[in-house]
Amino acid sequence: MGTLFTRKRLLRFALSGALLLFIGLCIYFFPALKIYLEVEPVRKFYKLHGKPSEFSWRTIHKNETYEPFGNYIIRDPFSLTPKRDKIYILPLGSFTEKQKEIVTETCHFVEAIYGMNVVQLPVRKMPDVPDSMKRDIGITQYKTGYFIDSYLSINEYSDAAVLIALTSEDLFPSESWNYVFGLASFYKRVGVWSMRRLGYPDNDTLLYRLCLERTCKIATHEIGHMFCLKHCVRYPCIMNGSNGLGETDITPQFLCPDCLEKMAWNLETTPSAHFKRMLAYWESKKDTAQVAIYTQLLTTAHLK
Repeated sequence: MGTLFTRKRLLRFALSGALLLFIGLCIYFFPALKIYLEVEPVRKFYKLHGKPSEFSWRTIHKNETYEPFGNYIIRDPFSLTPKRDKIYILPLGSFTEKQKEIVTETCHFVEAIYGMNVVQLPVRKMPDVPDSMKRDIGITQYKTGYFIDSYLSINEYSDAAVLIALTSEDLFPSESWNYVFGLASFYKRVGVWSMRRLGYPDNDTLLYRLCLERTCKIATHEIGHMFCLKHCVRYPCIMNGSNGLGETDITPQFLCPDCLEKMAWNLETTPSAHFKRMLAYWESKKDTAQVAIYTQLLTTAHLK
């Protein structure tokens, strides 16, 4: 009798444990399932990459491969916390009035695409960079490692999820590179990007718009890296690598379905919330082409 009673208790204990495990798994994976169900109906609107050109990023960096959604989760990427939930953008150097406008407009775009509060810090003078961290190629270039490893610290702002500096100066990552648009750290959650090669917005309206688009793309891209998104290799996407302005200019201003899934899971949001934010953003800019795209995405996913 005692043995039977003990077995019943063990069975109840095992069943209770199994039930708790099942509930825990459901709580953990339900957001991923919800994201999947919202993304899959609209995936057909995104075209896969074709064959890369001879000197494109994908040709030169063949070691970069597709990371499935499950692998991204297992990698345990950095996520927001209740105390660290803001994006900080620090303008660094000397900017023209039009460049300052672009910094502000870029903050609005980043806020829309990530659905987070963006804090635009006051313009700060360029620091006194050691000679070992800069070089002269006709213009002074600054090594990205100085900003990422020494100058920028996420702990400077108690509610910062990520901190990225935008500089008017030219950047390079190592001696073997001519320049780089920007660079960010997966785990230090800091980054830097440059407007130096993105055009001259003071000259005319067309150049202003082009510089703004480029700046928005690079800012979003580098911040994506700080949320542990790797370069996207399957779709045209704002997370595509770029070897120069030619590739940057053909890079779209949106996250592909693969990267959108990862971003939505990480930031505890949904693709539908993202689409609605982007629709509102483009409506405010009176961009009818982008408005049509996001309206169609929401309608196809039965979310509008």
